[in-house]
Amino acid sequence: EAQTEFSVPTKDWSDFMLVSWEFPYQSYLGKSAYGILAEAGVDAIMPTEARKSVIRSLAENNLQLAHYTGSYRFWAKPDELVRTPCLSDPQYLKTRAAAVKRNARQAIRYSPPVGYSVGNDCGLSRTDVNLCFSVHCRKDFQRYLQAVYGDIARLNSEWDGDYRSWEEVAPMSLDDARARGNAAPWVDHRMHMDEVFARAVALDRAAIQEVDPGARVGLDSQEVGHI
Repeated sequence: EAQTEFSVPTKDWSDFMLVSWEFPYQSYLGKSAYGILAEAGVDAIMPTEARKSVIRSLAENNLQLAHYTGSYRFWAKPDELVRTPCLSDPQYLKTRAAAVKRNARQAIRYSPPVGYSVGNDCGLSRTDVNLCFSVHCRKDFQRYLQAVYGDIARLNSEWDGDYRSWEEVAPMSLDDARARGNAAPWVDHRMHMDEVFARAVALDRAAIQEVDPGARVGLDSQEVGHI
């Protein structure tokens, strides 16, 4: 007698779903608890570590997976000006995209997840510091300013500067901007870093949707004031 295992994938999700964040699935009560949650009306679980055994247990109990791919969370020291990892570093972005794709391939084994979270409590840093002053971010900042101002003379007028080329321009901390009596350099850098963060999240979405076309991808929470 031959037996085989199969699942019935679905993307027929209702507009409202009840998703449970985390659960002690590693305990011996984990599998039983999944069944109880399903009977109580829970639609999906978002485990912070979706191993193969966890994804299987959810499928066995007719629970959907809300997939957590990992957070853009970083604790910066007060004097730390370079984010690690740097979200403008092409090598890091390439490595993360590959990891996100591997993660997504595992997630769709039984049925496409109801959604993918690229992290909770996300932001450039969970501390109130100026980021990022890395080589990669500085070059991207220069590109950003050139697109915004177009001409170095316009930048000098706004910043009260005397730059002769875009390559000379560097980001400025809030304290330095205050000392100069002009907040424009700091504001421009913050706006640029908003773009850097959003671009990193968009790259995650693109990587996931290569594996799971049409997947819903986003943040499930954000650090207030620290993006």
